[in-house]
Amino acid sequence: MTAWTIDGTIESADEGRSGLAQTIYRRIVFRDVHGETIEHRKLVALPKMKAMIAPGLSGRFYLFKAGDQRGIYAARTASGEELLAFPNLATWIYAICFFVSLPIFLLNWSEDGIASLFTLTPLIATVIGAVMLPIQLRTRSQALAQFEADAGFTAKAGHAPNP
Repeated sequence: MTAWTIDGTIESADEGRSGLAQTIYRRIVFRDVHGETIEHRKLVALPKMKAMIAPGLSGRFYLFKAGDQRGIYAARTASGEELLAFPNLATWIYAICFFVSLPIFLLNWSEDGIASLFTLTPLIATVIGAVMLPIQLRTRSQALAQFEADAGFTAKAGHAPNP
């Protein structure tokens, strides 16, 4: 499944690299409503999600996986707050790989033939973009549809058990 939810409480969130486009969390530990601990490593999120990824916060957390990228794209807290912020950096990178490398490949192919290094490099970038861009876009649309379909959800205070 490319998008799923976790109902529970964030026990710990270890923030790694952070920039303008996204934050990478080294490790986030959730305690679900059944008391089980769920640990996720290397999750990406937009910087504005930082307030929703705080230890002790309870609610429903929306996660996704697209190719080798995993992250948190939304949250609905027990206090009634909600935030939807899907990280799009990888989508833009794959789009640039495809739409910039394809014309370069076609121009070089017509001049040099396929055996040239200047032809193979854009060909590889074009193939990567052509494969990964649809995966990113499909995951994003499924994630947004899941969040919208779940609009009636309200986490109750004390929804997840305290350890």
